[in-house]
Amino acid sequence: MNILVYYPHTKKEHAGGLETYLHEYTQRLMRMGHEVHLVCFTTKDKSYDTTEVGIFFHYVSDPSTFPVYKHFAKLYKLRRFLSEFLKQHDFDVANVHGSGGLDLLYPKTFSNRIPLIYFFHASHPLELRFDYVKKKALEHNMLKRAMLLLRYLFNAMRFRYSERRALRLARTIIADSPFDRHQIRTIYGSDIDRKTSVIPIGVDTEMFHPPEDKNHVRRTLGLPGDRTLLLCVRRLAPRMGLLNLLEAVEIVLERHHRGDFILLIGGRGELEGRLRTVVTDRNLTNNVRLLGFVEQTELVKLYQAADVFILPSEDLEGFGIVTLEALASGLPVIGTPAGATPDILKPLDPDLLTADVTPEAIAEKVVFFLENKERLSTPDRYRDYVKKKYNWDHSVKQIEQVLLKA
Repeated sequence: MNILVYYPHTKKEHAGGLETYLHEYTQRLMRMGHEVHLVCFTTKDKSYDTTEVGIFFHYVSDPSTFPVYKHFAKLYKLRRFLSEFLKQHDFDVANVHGSGGLDLLYPKTFSNRIPLIYFFHASHPLELRFDYVKKKALEHNMLKRAMLLLRYLFNAMRFRYSERRALRLARTIIADSPFDRHQIRTIYGSDIDRKTSVIPIGVDTEMFHPPEDKNHVRRTLGLPGDRTLLLCVRRLAPRMGLLNLLEAVEIVLERHHRGDFILLIGGRGELEGRLRTVVTDRNLTNNVRLLGFVEQTELVKLYQAADVFILPSEDLEGFGIVTLEALASGLPVIGTPAGATPDILKPLDPDLLTADVTPEAIAEKVVFFLENKERLSTPDRYRDYVKKKYNWDHSVKQIEQVLLKA
């Protein structure tokens, strides 16, 4: 098959969760004998084509304009690009990862002749609403609050319409988890739900694996060998629950008098400055380290050096690929019951889930881990679980069957 993959975002220099997903499944489709063309945006001044590890990439220049007009400028450039591009290529199916502008592009540019498969990774309008509520609570300047509200209303309106329209246009929808499918059914109704299939994300178990010598890995990273290491790697955004995690650390130190651990937080984002301020102001510097952006090679080592991974999401955790990476590395994962996290952790070990998303519940589970560290440190059990249930090759075979039926 000739497969068009539409990713309506600017390709990042460093891969996040969605970029990892795109890489894994397009690579496997290519190795299965399919020709894959991926269209996305680039920050460079000119559009260009290239081939990367067997995948044909078509980069559309991302216009730098005022945010209100940026969306429409991108659509205009993309429509012009695709109208010429599709004259030169015949595709059997289109894979779409994100609704951005599809409602406007599909009927005219694709001429309804290419079956559309929509990959639902999260509901963008719901994420916008949650982030707006959290940002408003942190902002005390009334003018800035008003600007936040206007920006939220504009983006929520366009993304809600765009997402609904894209789901209706799709011949089939692929959701990452039962939680994502529940979102589709709740927000958009049973008609959309009926054409939705759940195909879980996989994990690269060759890249992510337990260490041969944990202390050696710690020495290479300059980490102490005599303290329990808690790890959290996230985009530093309000929805990720990182402020709750810092408050949980404070509770563990003050109420439970357990200071024999270090929490490592990796990632970049808008909350970085606030997190650093909280760590300093609350005297947490001996127990919390903010690592900044973590390269993938370093991330592999961090998983191997840590004793436990913590996923403190407050809401809308579509499918935390870091959860699978940590489990594949042999780590227990403490997760809040937010989004799809229970879908992953509950069948493995219900004791790994917190009672709720509050700092108190996270602190309680951290203490539980510290007191039961030996019993919970069973790397083979966690790794075997993800190898059997979250296998990329198996998932991509299911995706291929959906594409063939389209």
